[in-house]
Amino acid sequence: TLHCLVIVNAPGFFSFAWKLIKKFIDPRTASKIEVYSSEKVQTKRLLELIDGEQLSSDYGGTGPSQHELLQRQARTTPESRGSFSASMSIKFSMELPWAW
Repeated sequence: TLHCLVIVNAPGFFSFAWKLIKKFIDPRTASKIEVYSSEKVQTKRLLELIDGEQLSSDYGGTGPSQHELLQRQARTTPESRGSFSASMSIKFSMELPWAW
């Protein structure tokens, strides 16, 4: 089940296109998809969902940048070059209505 999908750094035309596309998607699903073109607005929303220490500095958090993570991965496991994995803690503070 989709909790939410956050699309960041979306070009302006995609934000416009999304307004048209979402009319053809189930309203419950469409309401869970968020599109952001503004860095200030997207950073605020990402920090609501993800702990700032876990969020990459590329997206307004205090965690290591994607470049730093890739460099660290390459240094620690040279046999796994070309592969990358990371994890994030996501904050959930909502009550779910279970009325189907």
